[in-house]
Amino acid sequence: MADRPALSAVSPQRRVLGLTDIAPRHRKPSPASRFGLCEQQLRRTYRRCMHTFVACVRAGAYLCAAIQIMNKRNLGAAYRANTLLLLAAVGYASTRQVARGVWGRCDESTRRMSSRTLRWLLERRLIVRRREGDKIAMANQEFLFALTPAGADKVRELGSSLVAAKAHARDYLRHAHSHRTACNSVYVAWHTPSIWSELEVRADKAPVNEFRYWSDSEEFGKIPDLIAENAVGYEWIEVENSWRSEKDLAKVVNCMRAMFSEEKNNITCMHFIITVPGAKTIGQRLRKTLSHGPDSGWPRQVRELDARIVAQHLKFSVLNHETLELSPLRDD
Repeated sequence: MADRPALSAVSPQRRVLGLTDIAPRHRKPSPASRFGLCEQQLRRTYRRCMHTFVACVRAGAYLCAAIQIMNKRNLGAAYRANTLLLLAAVGYASTRQVARGVWGRCDESTRRMSSRTLRWLLERRLIVRRREGDKIAMANQEFLFALTPAGADKVRELGSSLVAAKAHARDYLRHAHSHRTACNSVYVAWHTPSIWSELEVRADKAPVNEFRYWSDSEEFGKIPDLIAENAVGYEWIEVENSWRSEKDLAKVVNCMRAMFSEEKNNITCMHFIITVPGAKTIGQRLRKTLSHGPDSGWPRQVRELDARIVAQHLKFSVLNHETLELSPLRDD
């Protein structure tokens, strides 16, 4: 009979399971033995890798923070440059006008950013300010800001220049008046960047600076308050900052008849923007003047022209002085 292994050489577990004649399996080698390292060395290596990983994470966070700071600095520089360019175009502007023109909206947040930007420019003597008087603004009392000679030099470094190539804008600020302030509000409230300010129109920098026409054997010239470009031509903008007399209204009607009777005219419409409550009836008055019955006595050509002007070439909007936004005029 073959020799059986001694019972003492077999573990009790193997003896119970009947595995006494099966060779014991080898244990799975540990990671330390696989790489030829002891357990203590493996732990040290693990801790060292974890420290390196944490350091890399912290370095990445610091890098992201540095990038954010750099982006904020670049963004602040862009805001300051756009503020200088806006002041160069309009001559002077208030805090609200800068907020609307640079940040695209006028609310509490953008007014704070506008104030910080203007304060930064003021401390470096790139702009000057003066308190806005009662005759200039009715909605709020704000400072008006304009470029100094140093600010005008900075604008030239940016590739632009002050209107009429002036050395500074102190004269504009000194002679600020309510109509120009209203025009500047309309300028920043316009929905597209293709618009020319009142100062640019006066300095012959706009594509349309004047319209010459004849009325009652006499030549007249009318200058727009602002000019804006649209998809098919230009919009003639009239800023209504006061009540128009009947005589002035008749001149506007004669100008529109001459302007829109020409087939190849690049002016598509006359846009009246109301900035004071006293001028809100301008739409009703113009429609009444341009509407004729069959027994009105006007020639047929004039009646057809006036009807076309009312239907195609007239627009009316209202300026909100708080938000500096334009909305269509509703005839109540």
